[in-house]
Amino acid sequence: MQIDQSLNAKPAPPSSPQNLAAEADRQQRKTQSGRSRAWKRFRQHRIALISFWLVALMAVVAFLAPVLAPTSPTTTNLSLSLHGPSWDHWLGTDEVGRDILSRTMFGARISLSVGLISVGIAVVISIFLGTISGFYGGLVDGIIMRFTDVVMCIPGLVIVLALVSILGPGIFNIMIAIGVLGWTGTTRLMRGQILSVRERDYVFAARALGASNARIMSVHVIPNCLAPILVSATLGIAGAILTEAALSFLGFGVVPPDPSWGGMLNSARSLTRLQENPWVWLPPGVMILVSVLAINFIGDGIQDALDPKAGSRS
Repeated sequence: MQIDQSLNAKPAPPSSPQNLAAEADRQQRKTQSGRSRAWKRFRQHRIALISFWLVALMAVVAFLAPVLAPTSPTTTNLSLSLHGPSWDHWLGTDEVGRDILSRTMFGARISLSVGLISVGIAVVISIFLGTISGFYGGLVDGIIMRFTDVVMCIPGLVIVLALVSILGPGIFNIMIAIGVLGWTGTTRLMRGQILSVRERDYVFAARALGASNARIMSVHVIPNCLAPILVSATLGIAGAILTEAALSFLGFGVVPPDPSWGGMLNSARSLTRLQENPWVWLPPGVMILVSVLAINFIGDGIQDALDPKAGSRS
């Protein structure tokens, strides 16, 4: 009578801390090689790469605006009111004789600054709340997610308008208002990533080696959850630029005479100005369109580059 060999088999010994540490090291090397492949795939995305260099050029022009701008964006000259494009003023002047080109350059500083800083505020809040919610779960997860659901049910632009009305118009108040209310979707995304990553072998390895929860979250969990957050943040910059332009257009944004693309559109609301003086509204309108499209293309390129299935499809 034969005895099943599986009955005599010894159970596999538990993984030793050395093996778990080796697994964590292999995972780290795999992550580094994955970043190299992602950058290579991003460079193959022609539209995203062109958009990246276009946004980089806009950032350089915005940073060097005090040097590159032909005149001060707030200098008025009523004798040059609504003059069309010329050699002295390449994009013409507005109703009080201010140079449109200079105001467009300085407006890029405000739009890009609002996009980056407000999204930075939102991402920090999202990473903190999403990590705590997904890592600990239970009651903490329920409280954070129900609060997130409540905030998501409120129209964002309405709350931003209310906050700006309370805080007062201004560039910094706009950044705070957009950042404080722009974290909900990214928080839910971060929580979902944490729920997946916290069950990986390298997290168990870190626990077996005696790492604290704070170290596990900061070293092993959060860095491996940032890929989709980066995509969401990139697309959020475009949304923040549009929100700032809308607030400035409505008179709740940047305080005149400081230039902003939305504020420049606000000065061309009349039908006469739209028909007879297109140089007043066309440059800021085109810049809003180009910057938002370029940032969205960059987000699409990053999403394709970080997609783990992209390598298998190519």
